[in-house]
Amino acid sequence: MKKKSFFISIIVGLAIFVLVFWKIGLTKIITILSLISPLQFLLALCVMLLAIFVSVLKWQIILKAQGYNINFIKLFFIKLVGYSVGYIIPSANLGGEPVRVIILKKESDIPLTKNIASVIVDKSLELTVGFLFLLLAVFLLLISYTLSRNTIAILLFAVGFFLIMLYLFYTKTLSNKGFFSSIIKFFRIDRIIYIQNIKKDIEKTEEQVSRFFKKQKKAFLITTIISLVMQIIFMINFKIILSFLGYDITIIQAILIFSLSSFAYIIPIPGAIGTYELAMAVIFTLLGMGAETGVAFSLIIRCLNIVIVSIGMIFLSHFGIKLTKAVIHNKKN
Repeated sequence: MKKKSFFISIIVGLAIFVLVFWKIGLTKIITILSLISPLQFLLALCVMLLAIFVSVLKWQIILKAQGYNINFIKLFFIKLVGYSVGYIIPSANLGGEPVRVIILKKESDIPLTKNIASVIVDKSLELTVGFLFLLLAVFLLLISYTLSRNTIAILLFAVGFFLIMLYLFYTKTLSNKGFFSSIIKFFRIDRIIYIQNIKKDIEKTEEQVSRFFKKQKKAFLITTIISLVMQIIFMINFKIILSFLGYDITIIQAILIFSLSSFAYIIPIPGAIGTYELAMAVIFTLLGMGAETGVAFSLIIRCLNIVIVSIGMIFLSHFGIKLTKAVIHNKKN
């Protein structure tokens, strides 16, 4: 069933991808792509890697706040693997987090509950700052452009949904009720035997998450700032790439392109193939830069991601071999 869903998501994505190209025209897109040189592409790749470096620093600080000092380079490669897996599998950009947990568990002596808590805190900070930019982008979009009622309704619904989820996460976490425990109780899935078996681990993990936000205030502030810096670096990269294509976009336009493109990842399609190109075509048309520029830009971003994913897959193989050895060793003992 999972394999079937995976292939269906790929087929849907490819269908959208082909449709976008067919509607806009391959020649127009190739003409724009020819404007960027290999050296410029390499510069954009370096900026993207810098953003990932910054995100790793955030994760390292979170782990230090828990009392664990993990080597930065090791965390970087684990993060890279997680990023790669999350990009490939249809998981709305969340599939790489369990992989980070698994590898960190095998590469360190951090208890599993603290391990998971560090990843949850890391991702929640990223999503929180990302949502604030999305909120700003939607506000700027509503006051600066004429949108259809349906578009406005979709934007407001999406913002409202994310706002409710973040509100529940922080209120449940800070009140020690636990976000995940609350969801489990609400949907009454605590009757499932597997959930009952891991209930204590879930509660311990939530305690660690709550402790970070309530007691590690300095680390919380620093990691929030780092999350902000990471998002800004991505936006700067967008501005750099578009300057190579002949567009000098404003800060407001950079925020709009970066934040609104996140909607493409809501649909669980590997690499947001098709949906990302479509989203960029719509956004760039709205900003007056043309759908062909949006698609060309999306392909550049996709190529950058493919390079990073390729590097991540090499290290996944490395960690995979070590994980296999660990499993065999445990069985022998």
